[in-house]
Amino acid sequence: MKGKGNRGETCWEAISEIINQAGKARRYSDILKLVKERGTWTDDHIAQELMSHLVNLPPARFHWKNIQPFLFLNADGTFEAYKAGKHPNVQE
Repeated sequence: MKGKGNRGETCWEAISEIINQAGKARRYSDILKLVKERGTWTDDHIAQELMSHLVNLPPARFHWKNIQPFLFLNADGTFEAYKAGKHPNVQE
C-alpha cells in the first residue's frame, strides 16, 4: 500500500497519527474525512489500510502477513489504538 500524502506520510502513518492524537475511539467516517484531508488516497485504500492494521480481524493476519497491527475495532464500530491489557489479543 503505497502513496504519500500532503505531508510526505503514508496512509497508515496518517491513520496512526489521527488515532493517537485523538486519545479516544474514532468513528470510521471521522477517520476517512481526516485522512482524505491529508492526501489523495481513495476510500477503498483507506479502508484496506484500516483493515490491515486491526488486531481483532484474524483474516487480516493471513492477507497482510507483514503488517504489524496497531488498531482495535470496538463492538460499536469505532477504532482506537490497541492497548495490551485493555483489549483482548485476538490476532490468531
